[in-house]
Amino acid sequence: MISIFNYIISNITKWKGTTSRAKYWQIFLVAFVIGFTLEVISRLTTGISLIQQSFYFKYTSLLHLILFSLFTLLNLMLWVFQIRRLNDLKLSRWIVLINLIPIVGPTIMTLLMLKKGKSN
Repeated sequence: MISIFNYIISNITKWKGTTSRAKYWQIFLVAFVIGFTLEVISRLTTGISLIQQSFYFKYTSLLHLILFSLFTLLNLMLWVFQIRRLNDLKLSRWIVLINLIPIVGPTIMTLLMLKKGKSN
C-alpha cells in the first residue's frame, strides 16, 4: 500500500509516460476508498453529501468546502492517471474528456482502462 502512495506522489504531476493496467486499478481503489471516506465524513458532519453540496451552496460550511476541494483534487488525480493509461494504449490524451459526457463517458473510459496496454 505504501508503494502505491509513493507511485502516486512521484507521478501526480507527470502527464507523460505510462501507467500499467494493474497500477491504474490500484490507484483507482485508493481513490475510491478516500472518496468514500470523504463522503461519509461529509454526511456525518453536515448531513449533506458532497454531490448535493455542489447544487445547494446555501448549506456550505468551511468543512464542506474543504471536503469538496479534496474530492475535486482526487478526481483530477484520477484524470492524470487516466491520461497516462491512455498513453499506454497509444490513444490521444484528449479522449479523457469523454468523462464529461454523463453516464456514457465514464462507461467508455472504464472499458478503455480495462484494455491491455501496447507498450509492454
